[in-house]
Amino acid sequence: MFQPGSLAWKMALLLEVNFALEDHSFCPHLAMLMAEDAITHLNQALDALLSSL
Repeated sequence: MFQPGSLAWKMALLLEVNFALEDHSFCPHLAMLMAEDAITHLNQALDALLSSL
């Protein structure tokens, strides 16, 4: 999908969610590619959430 070296990211997170609705033929797939800056923010938010529990 991406050529090696074409992006300035050192790491990325690919998140895929597949789900279905009961009694329906609707089966969506969600794919998200997060760059390292977004991963850092997500990590900080998760740390804050877990420390508040």
